[in-house]
Amino acid sequence: MEYAFVETVYKKIKRDLLAEIYRYATKGGGSLFCRGGDLISAAPLTTGVHEPPLAALIDYYAQNGFNDCLIDIGANIGLTSCQSGHRFREVHMYEPNPLCCLVLEANARMALDQGRFTIHKIGLGGSDKDVTLTVPRHNWGGAFVRDEENSYDESQLANKDGLRRIEANNYFYVDISIKNTAHELGGLFNRLAEKSLKNVVIKIDI
Repeated sequence: MEYAFVETVYKKIKRDLLAEIYRYATKGGGSLFCRGGDLISAAPLTTGVHEPPLAALIDYYAQNGFNDCLIDIGANIGLTSCQSGHRFREVHMYEPNPLCCLVLEANARMALDQGRFTIHKIGLGGSDKDVTLTVPRHNWGGAFVRDEENSYDESQLANKDGLRRIEANNYFYVDISIKNTAHELGGLFNRLAEKSLKNVVIKIDI
């Protein structure tokens, strides 16, 4: 069996040029894993900062005494926690999407001290239940549950991702677990209080 790969000079020059442009555009980017085509990835890849106003606000609170714990509800792949979590004694990240959790754990291990962070692989809601999460293929940060607790109609859900309507081929679906918020966070607050960690910042992005 014989195999040969042939590439024209034009294609090689184009590939090398695009790679050089990418390296230049991302030289100020961070070291986290991001999905290139995702809506939330452009800024972290090019500037190294995700949502600058939010990052500045979290850092402000951490620098002014609220640095015991950061609770990140809707952590996704960890862009918020990983850029600000080093300012806190503990970081607790809630993310129900098991696919995001794979990237979230890798990013947290790169950005935060081991033992400082905990990943809770669940969503928070009004009651304990198992549901299906609808994840836009080009916007993992825009995942949603289509049930009676979601106040968005189908037009709003599509428009937020730049789509005209909900079509199955624009999404993939994963089964997730939702836990009662009062019970879950109540337990966490009790555990934090036992360690005298009472000055907490909570970021909610759901």
